Amino acid sequence: MDCELINGLPTINNLCTIACIGCVLPTYFLVLRPTIYRLMLSFGIVFAVATWAFVTMLDFSCSLFIPWPFMNSVPNIVLIAILAGIAWVTRVNLWSTVVLTSALANWAGFAAILWILA
Repeated sequence: MDCELINGLPTINNLCTIACIGCVLPTYFLVLRPTIYRLMLSFGIVFAVATWAFVTMLDFSCSLFIPWPFMNSVPNIVLIAILAGIAWVTRVNLWSTVVLTSALANWAGFAAILWILA
């Protein structure tokens, strides 16, 4: 089953990034209550680190090796730090931009590694 998931990692990466963008992008255009904003931002962060979570749970007995430094990349650490401190997030556009930038950096880095290994 792990081999099937490994073959599906590019699709999982793309779908999680699209879901993250879908959660965070409306925060730029809608005036939301702070709790709703934090909830949407939290969902965006969870989707942004979902590919990383899939990779860390997989058994790499199949023919794929993801380098350890990528798994602890700066965008992942930033997203997890924002998720841990989500109660103090006050500037909507700033934090939405940080989450989107980190999610896109995660997507690009993961896509590049999968492309190199393919």
